[in-house]
Amino acid sequence: MKDENEILLDFIDGNLSIEEEQTLFYELTVNDELRQKLKDLMAIEQTVSANPSFYAPTVNSTKAIFSQLGFTPPQTLITTASVLKVSTFMPFLKSLNFILPTLSLLLLSGVSYYALENNIFSSTDVLRELTSEKTKREIMFESNLPITEQYELAETNESSINSKSIEATKKLAKDESIFPQNLVNNSFDSQEQGSNERFSFTNNNDSSSSSYTFDISKSELMSNKDLSTLQFKNDNFSSIAFVEESFSIKDYNIYNRFSIVILKNHYAHTIKPTVEPSKNHDLRDISFSLRFKFNSDWSIGVFALNEAYFQKFDGFDEVGRKIDYEQQPLLQTIGTQIQYNYFITENLAVHPKILAGLNEGGFVAGIGTSMSYNIYSGISFEFGVELKRLFFRHNAENFGSTKYGLNYGIIYNIR
Repeated sequence: MKDENEILLDFIDGNLSIEEEQTLFYELTVNDELRQKLKDLMAIEQTVSANPSFYAPTVNSTKAIFSQLGFTPPQTLITTASVLKVSTFMPFLKSLNFILPTLSLLLLSGVSYYALENNIFSSTDVLRELTSEKTKREIMFESNLPITEQYELAETNESSINSKSIEATKKLAKDESIFPQNLVNNSFDSQEQGSNERFSFTNNNDSSSSSYTFDISKSELMSNKDLSTLQFKNDNFSSIAFVEESFSIKDYNIYNRFSIVILKNHYAHTIKPTVEPSKNHDLRDISFSLRFKFNSDWSIGVFALNEAYFQKFDGFDEVGRKIDYEQQPLLQTIGTQIQYNYFITENLAVHPKILAGLNEGGFVAGIGTSMSYNIYSGISFEFGVELKRLFFRHNAENFGSTKYGLNYGIIYNIR
């Protein structure tokens, strides 16, 4: 036997028999409560029909995420209704577009300034700024230099070297005073030499002056990798002494580590969507990122992206009727990503990465890899592939939506 709600819903859907309709019409003439209930249902049906582009959010999805983090957000940020337009969240998310990158920039700047001031990136303690045409860098010599007494002679006959030169060469390999802690009386210089950049170090002592030069390839310089076993040439002697040395080169200006990334994304879902996105947006699938190069190998960044996810799940409508939801709402994802930087050549690099974020629907996680090529000073082109999944909840059940795709765009390194 059908209850009143089922009879009214079948009447609205046109599924009542003639006898059932006649019975219902009679009841409506004598039952005021039933008449009002029918009016309410008709109003709901008209509202839904007039707004086909609606977003039925996953109930308590965002609330469940915040609860796992140990706190409850303001009620205005929690989805409590079963039917809600995306625009309800837009003012808050637009504010996050400015607030989140600004806070991240301040946080990363503070952490990096502390790291440089406390010298946690390197164990070296003899610093000297180098200035080249392209960028400012530091060269950092370890305080226990030199670390070896071994030397060898190259392109020189031993018989042509007098004892004084040999003793002086041994001194280069043994005497730490050649690399004093105080660099006031010493100077550095650099200049391009073909595919290399040549650095010169001049030691001005009270009694004598010594000059040493060494070359570093541009690809090694751009990669900021730790370098070792460099060749020092002593200009004062007729021989060439080779001293094993370890040092690192890194950006001197911390703001050179920031980059702005704009990517266009093209996605396909693992389950073919049966409905179109809830609405179109001029910036759909275009991501904006701010990245920070934490050290020579790793970068971290924040990003914002308008994207659509196809969602298919079981649920209930406003009057408790069980239905199958199939929707593709446009969501604004804000998150962070960590990537590893592997330089193949001076201008070509590969970047494996992982990402995580939040949007109105739930939690987003993904992996990917990209390749960047430096097309001009400070500007690179990036092309990559990505796999992402949206985790969401509805009526205390867990669901997911997976998509994959490719992206391409421009990286601008802040100078």
